[in-house]
Amino acid sequence: MGENKENQNKRKSIREAVNKRKSIIEAVIFILISIIIIKEFKLSNESLLLALLIFGIYLIVSGRIRQIKFKDMEIMLKESQLKPLGSKESLTKSFSSEDMPEIITTSKDSLAKLPGFLKKLQENPKNIRVLVIKHKEGSIYEANALRIYLQYFTHVVFLDKEGKLNGYANAIDLINIFDSSKLFPLLGAPITHESDFEKFVNSLNTWPIEYPLLIKTYVVLGMSRKQILDKMSKTGYYTLPVVGDNFEYLGFINHETVITQILNDLYSSE
Repeated sequence: MGENKENQNKRKSIREAVNKRKSIIEAVIFILISIIIIKEFKLSNESLLLALLIFGIYLIVSGRIRQIKFKDMEIMLKESQLKPLGSKESLTKSFSSEDMPEIITTSKDSLAKLPGFLKKLQENPKNIRVLVIKHKEGSIYEANALRIYLQYFTHVVFLDKEGKLNGYANAIDLINIFDSSKLFPLLGAPITHESDFEKFVNSLNTWPIEYPLLIKTYVVLGMSRKQILDKMSKTGYYTLPVVGDNFEYLGFINHETVITQILNDLYSSE
């Protein structure tokens, strides 16, 4: 009799462990699907609540929970959105050229380092790849070399001598400016003046940097998740650089990371 009860308890523990594991897997899948839908259709932050309500209905139907209080979930959502971006560990994982000391400039000499850079990039694949350009006396930047490096990055940040953010740009925007400036001679209209891209590269050598930097589009560590999402929605940029109290550059955060943090909070509170 005692042995049967012990076996029953073991089976019960196994079932509970299996159900818990299934719940975690299902929650992860749901979070990923929610992120894809919200990101793909550029839905507002309020869409998070709708997604969570759907998830709540699923939990009831599947028997995971007996009831759900939508008002409580709304309160939990607001509390999660108000949580601050607390540490550098909360940022989106990214590849940074800072991890490779040899890429401190994009001068012609640095092209010899390109094979080693590409190998490291393949070993550490990331959706966000940041080219860090820091103001340094004597650095020489060359337009064609910079264009070669840009194709392997998603973003470029520009830092002063103290490592403070001066601005950033999307790599594709710089590539488009470079490529469009090279099209004019092919169309029979030779450039008789310095192109926008050449002006930009020359400003890297003299500092301060000129157009097309995004100067005021950044996130400060300690801002709430809601403030970050609102800023992304307002500016139309869903991957933003993050700075500390002294304006030192810390990394990047994207829309997907913030949404995941909110949904993780809500799931773990169940």
